[in-house]
Amino acid sequence: MDLFKPEIAGRRAWNEIEDRTYLRLHQNESSALFPSARWNDFVDWLRTRTNLERALVEYPDVQSPGLTSVFARLVGAGEGEILLTAGSTAGIELIAHSVNASRIALPNPTFFAYERFFASRGARVVKFDLDESGRYLERELHRQDVLDCEVVALCSPNNPTGAGLSEDAIARFLESYKGLLILDEAFLDYASEPSFASRVGQYENLIVLRTLSKAWGLASLRVGFLVANQKWIDYLARARMPFTVTALSQAIAEFTLRSCEAEMRASTERTVRDREWLEDRLRSVPGTRVFKSHGNFVFFSIGDARRIAGELKRNRILVQVFELPRVGACLRVSVSAGREALERLVTQIAKAAPPIGQAPPPK
Repeated sequence: MDLFKPEIAGRRAWNEIEDRTYLRLHQNESSALFPSARWNDFVDWLRTRTNLERALVEYPDVQSPGLTSVFARLVGAGEGEILLTAGSTAGIELIAHSVNASRIALPNPTFFAYERFFASRGARVVKFDLDESGRYLERELHRQDVLDCEVVALCSPNNPTGAGLSEDAIARFLESYKGLLILDEAFLDYASEPSFASRVGQYENLIVLRTLSKAWGLASLRVGFLVANQKWIDYLARARMPFTVTALSQAIAEFTLRSCEAEMRASTERTVRDREWLEDRLRSVPGTRVFKSHGNFVFFSIGDARRIAGELKRNRILVQVFELPRVGACLRVSVSAGREALERLVTQIAKAAPPIGQAPPPK
């Protein structure tokens, strides 16, 4: 008896390189936000709010009213419109597990978790094109086979291309689409567009995903949120696995949201400056085409991108490779490691990229 699902057995496991001496430009992690000088403040704050011994032996509060309340105020949503999840990726899996969907429409390329979680539950993936600069095309969004899907997932900004959607474009799509729209705002803090989370009460078919893994610099804690109208929140709460966000994660997240917003804003502004600096530097490398990004990463095409990614890895720099239709293999690199690290990256890319018209070196 074969109990393995072929759509799971045929995929690669998510294996991370454990050697942290690599320059990690492949995971879109943030620079450190929670300064070590604030730990004493956090411990003092925590002591006033909970019994530390009990917090270790008791299961965490699945409602987490303090954390959801402060997050609701930050995004302009009602407290009843927020559901806590173990990062936004767990939110994607929760939705895939909970909805009746035979088809999901996705931009090509986009965040891998959507195809992985929905396909493993039997949904057919309908992919629509981005333009040759990795931007959304409204005509593709409004294709009939996209509108016929029970679920559409849009990352804004998109991961990996960095392109975003305007409020007006999202509203126009919701006017014509009757299925469930998942709007993933994981990287929105690095963009200029406002969050759509404050508008979920206006729509019966909208779920917005948010995370503290990116701009808030808390990826290790696994804290994310679903933002939707009360009907969706009540329904998804019945399917959510309990106790997935630890009491310590909830406490650090709440303290950070309440006390470190100024640091977060300064960090994102610094990241945006580094992103624009890296975009300019990469344009000086022969054969590169840099796409405008609104995330904490840069996306660009360059010669034999897969070979160059391999050369970077041999020099202990990790980046990601993605295929952009009609363009080919492209690289996505995170920019939160600081200028010195990015200088090292540019130097190694320039060494690996052959001059225009010259063949790449033999393998």
